[in-house]
Amino acid sequence: MFFRMLKNDLKAKKGLNLIVFIFMIAAAALVFVGTVQLYAVITGSSYTDRMCKAYNSYFYVKEENEEKARAVMDQHPMVNNYTVSYGCTINNTLIDFNQYDELEDSNFFNNRYLIVKQPREADLVYDIHDRPFYVKDGTVVLPRSVGEYAGASIGDKVRITTDYGNTYEFTIANFYKEVTNSRMRIILSDADYEVLSKEYLNHVVCLEVNAKDAEYETLGNIQVALREKGVVASWFSRNGMTNDDTMLFILSAFVLVCSLFMILIIFMTIRFTMLSAIRDEEKEIGTMRAIGVDNLSFRWLFSAKYIGFAVFGGILGIVAGFFLSDAFLNTFSSNLLFPPAGVKLVIGILSVSVLALIMILFCLLVMRKISKISVINAIHGEAGGERFGKSSYLFLHKRKK
Repeated sequence: MFFRMLKNDLKAKKGLNLIVFIFMIAAAALVFVGTVQLYAVITGSSYTDRMCKAYNSYFYVKEENEEKARAVMDQHPMVNNYTVSYGCTINNTLIDFNQYDELEDSNFFNNRYLIVKQPREADLVYDIHDRPFYVKDGTVVLPRSVGEYAGASIGDKVRITTDYGNTYEFTIANFYKEVTNSRMRIILSDADYEVLSKEYLNHVVCLEVNAKDAEYETLGNIQVALREKGVVASWFSRNGMTNDDTMLFILSAFVLVCSLFMILIIFMTIRFTMLSAIRDEEKEIGTMRAIGVDNLSFRWLFSAKYIGFAVFGGILGIVAGFFLSDAFLNTFSSNLLFPPAGVKLVIGILSVSVLALIMILFCLLVMRKISKISVINAIHGEAGGERFGKSSYLFLHKRKK
């Protein structure tokens, strides 16, 4: 009888069952994406900083002031530790992409662009797939945002002109995630950097500092200490949420709200279809109750289809959500390193499992109506006769007129 009832229900409501199943997959995928994104918002910045060995503040000084700046950092009580890197500032007319006219868009060079070697100790860089890379001679690796802005692709050519007027052409080997948006590093091989750096006049030293806190007052005090030693320094901090963090948080909330509305629609549909199925099978239910079948068995009987939807829809939602989460993170948090695949999978499976469990419990809750069906209902049917309730307090037979 169980399989006959299930078969009849699947045949009679093909379209509705398909819609519920698709909605379940979509809800599971959205829950997966939303929870992974929320996890990335909470832990993404700290995970990225740990993997990239990023510092919380940066001071730029001229090359001739390096020793004085080092002495200040060694003695300043607000500096925990620091490291030093070198670069050459590029004038806004010294870089040229094939498919992009830089001279028509001054906004392209609003950021600080530096020619640097590949970092190996601090502020490490990873490609757009969160993998380390090695820069070969004759190639260049650019920030991902620069490549997207200029419409450049891997394998394209980019020409860099030095202050001496010599132009060097490089092949774009890769794009990387720049964790410090206030400085855009154009990464060359060590050999290429040695050649080009000799032809630039503006050499800078970057002191990458882990201050006790990256607040304005603290970094301002360090800048004052540098100035007292005759060192002019510009600085910036990575304190607070970035635009990527804010965008990802808003998107995570939106995705979770959308999944919540979809879950409510699924629950409303399930309640309607289950109550309808109970009415259609009322006689069979009453007969089976008459022979001693308990209510819980009936609940599982009518919930089997939706339990199957929850399990199989959840599995497909996990698969879809795993790939969609990467797409969403790539689009809205391009400079954050993603959580490891294993962590994403565990978070997504747990969240979808909770959704499936809630759906199963909801189905069993709706099935409470079965306990109200008696053997009399099986004989007469729920609407087989009129039900009379207590009338109003106006009893005509007690009135004289």
